[in-house]
Amino acid sequence: MEPLPDLWNSPADSRTTLWWMSIPLIELYTAVAVASVSHRHLFLDSPVGLPLLGLAVPLTVLATATPVLMMALLAAAARRRAPAAGPPVAAVVRWIVLVIAPLLILLQVQLAFLPWHANRSPGSTDWP
Repeated sequence: MEPLPDLWNSPADSRTTLWWMSIPLIELYTAVAVASVSHRHLFLDSPVGLPLLGLAVPLTVLATATPVLMMALLAAAARRRAPAAGPPVAAVVRWIVLVIAPLLILLQVQLAFLPWHANRSPGSTDWP
């Protein structure tokens, strides 16, 4: 068995490594923040508290900014190159982090805010 390349200790790649390690954490935080939206928030149109930060974000901001920020994160990730060396499993992890997880998070956003969007459709009578 060959030793793994010394990717983590190279000073030139430290920022790149930090960037690629922060993407799954941002995705996880986004998934937890969207999962904290309850039907009560949707019904009362009340602000949603972000976990760990303690900030109250209006529902409209969370519903519109989450997909935009997720796509901006993926666009920035596409511009940076992932470390090419590594075990064969690294390609699978990159595929999961850059393709599967964002699609699942965007699907989660759509499903979480589906009752809210249905209530605000242009054909409904309570549209402002």
